Amino acid sequence: MNATNSNRTLVMVIADSTAVSAVRCTQLAMVGHQTMQVDNIEEARYALETRQPAVVLLMPGGQNQSSMNWLAQLRNAQPFAYLPILVEVPAGNDAMRCEYLEHGADSVISPQTSPKEFVAGIRALLRAKELHDALSASRQELQNSLQRERKLMAKLKTDNADLRQQCQTDPLTHATNAESYRRMLEHDFHLSKRYNHTLSLLVIDVDRFKNVNDTYGHPCGDMVLKELTVILQRAVRQADVVARTGGEEFAV
Repeated sequence: MNATNSNRTLVMVIADSTAVSAVRCTQLAMVGHQTMQVDNIEEARYALETRQPAVVLLMPGGQNQSSMNWLAQLRNAQPFAYLPILVEVPAGNDAMRCEYLEHGADSVISPQTSPKEFVAGIRALLRAKELHDALSASRQELQNSLQRERKLMAKLKTDNADLRQQCQTDPLTHATNAESYRRMLEHDFHLSKRYNHTLSLLVIDVDRFKNVNDTYGHPCGDMVLKELTVILQRAVRQADVVARTGGEEFAV
């Protein structure tokens, strides 16, 4: 919504009586602003939740200390949202003006402030709120984008790990496959030769495995290979590698 054409903008006016706030409400209505009037902080806080006014005009009258407390409560009611608050104080009371500004008011006017200046001040606060809300929305979108990116990166890392595992693993027995075994053996062989370490290799072939497939079927043969892999993995050390190098051929 454009703050300079704010016929749908709601301004909440807090004053002890409607007689005090009627003039300002009329001035706002003449330029297209909607207004609502409240006379206590409880009603004001409820309106913040239900009506969500864009700007608050606080008219304390002679109750300076009470209004100062109201100002603090209004700020605490929406700690993470920007709520422009304009306060009207008696003319010439610079100490009171400074006190309200130090306690969270965005701007201060007096009863002698002209309608034109008053409306211009409201519009300036609306522009500031519009910019603040746009910045907050952009920041939230950035946080959402970063969160999505972190999730994608985590998924990519997991997928890469799974793919790497699949590339190194025999799909039937989940032992190391022949290609990974060949690379490991070549690497360990060079290390053994370089540092003069002993390298042990055990090659295993299942005798008459073809008879198992022919007699009991390939599903049964697959179960034999899986069970043999489990037996070998339980028998070796954690640092050893069990690999399936062929149909019924294994190496450790």
